[in-house]
Amino acid sequence: MSEPTQQQLDALQRLSDSTQEAELLELRGLVKSFFDDYLSVTEASDSGRIFNPIHISCVRVMKMEPLSKLLDRMRVLSGAKSEN
Repeated sequence: MSEPTQQQLDALQRLSDSTQEAELLELRGLVKSFFDDYLSVTEASDSGRIFNPIHISCVRVMKMEPLSKLLDRMRVLSGAKSEN
């Protein structure tokens, strides 16, 4: 079996780059959906109080702030709607 040509290697690299780009776009869409379709959803209770039925919690005090910053950054990078 012969070694791949440079042209073949370039074609494989373009395919790999294209696949990675498609996966990054899909990931961005999934993260955006995670915020917009789940974490940002609000409902009204029978008494009329507005609340978020889905939330992420953390019982480790040392991890709360880093987790909050991580989620905020993910929201911004994904293009999800702002909480406000």
